[in-house]
Amino acid sequence: MGKIIVCPVVIAAYSKNETLFQLTENQKLCHFFAFCMTFFSLAPTLILLAMAVDCWLALAYPFTYQRHITNKFGLMVPVAACIFSLGFCSLPFFGIGRFVQYCPGTWCFIEMTMRDSALGDRIYSMLYGTIMGLIVLAIIFFNVAIMRHLYTMYRNNSMRIIVRANVGNKGMDGNQAQMKELDHLILLAVMTALFAVCSLPLTVSIHYIKVEYFIANLHMI
Repeated sequence: MGKIIVCPVVIAAYSKNETLFQLTENQKLCHFFAFCMTFFSLAPTLILLAMAVDCWLALAYPFTYQRHITNKFGLMVPVAACIFSLGFCSLPFFGIGRFVQYCPGTWCFIEMTMRDSALGDRIYSMLYGTIMGLIVLAIIFFNVAIMRHLYTMYRNNSMRIIVRANVGNKGMDGNQAQMKELDHLILLAVMTALFAVCSLPLTVSIHYIKVEYFIANLHMI
């Protein structure tokens, strides 16, 4: 949904060789674009974290998971993530944080610079970057934990297959379970790597800009 909403705006700006401000002669389109960028970055990331925690709980604590994690609770989690993201990403409309246009004028995002920006804008960008960074690190942590459990299951199944082969049992069911665990392990490893590569640069750059600004001010002092 985020790509469907945002991409046509960028294509229209490039096709007309105009900035987002020029397309509508005001800042409304830019603000809407920036809101979509922040919301559709934060909400899916929170849902991915919930999915990672869900999978980790199911593998690490299956009895606790079966007893306490219900379908109703599972449906409430993405709704809660979207409500939180909607409220947090709407703060710039109420004066906490600011949406700005970035070069070449075809995209807008929250104010990430420290120079000539209000205190509320600085706090909001730092808070957004910190929340995104913590969520990404948490996703990586839980995915690595899940991969460890899958590898343990894969190794245990390998041992069972060897034992069955020694006693004359072909162990076809064990082979199928082993391949499924291996498939999940490889898929999760690739997804974790891609997610980290795509998500971390923007989050790191937000903090890098702040640190660079503080260092420059210290040199001036």
